[in-house]
Amino acid sequence: MDKLPSAVSLEVSIPFMLGSASLAASHGSSFFLVEALRSIGQGTTTAGTVISTGTIATILSSLLAGRIADLLGLMRTITFAAAMIAAAMICFASASILPLFAYIGGLLLGIGWSVFYILAPLQVMCHVQAEARIKYLTLLSGSQMLGIGPAAPLARTAAEAIGS
Repeated sequence: MDKLPSAVSLEVSIPFMLGSASLAASHGSSFFLVEALRSIGQGTTTAGTVISTGTIATILSSLLAGRIADLLGLMRTITFAAAMIAAAMICFASASILPLFAYIGGLLLGIGWSVFYILAPLQVMCHVQAEARIKYLTLLSGSQMLGIGPAAPLARTAAEAIGS
């Protein structure tokens, strides 16, 4: 068995952390969903149902994430989850065309979020020695918080700036 490195090169770790931050920002921007749905004439009940759909999808897919990764491979599953989060954002942006897209977005976000955030730490752990894992898991968590935290205020600022 090959010995794992004690560090990951910046060429690998920076894109992974930036990707994690951008996916977390997508999730964080969903906290603005109630106001976004209100702006297209939907009520808070719709937002609650969309969020509930995402919550149920999160719970169910978190139970299956490991099995899916066993079938498809860890990084392929993480990539697929990231694509689902991106598709969820497209659905939310398209909800003004057809409100059903908001529900599909909630479902996709729940699946993508749970699978990515369960499996991304495993990807880190597969590539560094045990002594270095705390450092890289902390960087991963920090990049996720960096994405989630400012997303909703930035979404509000953008909405106010462009009037939509």
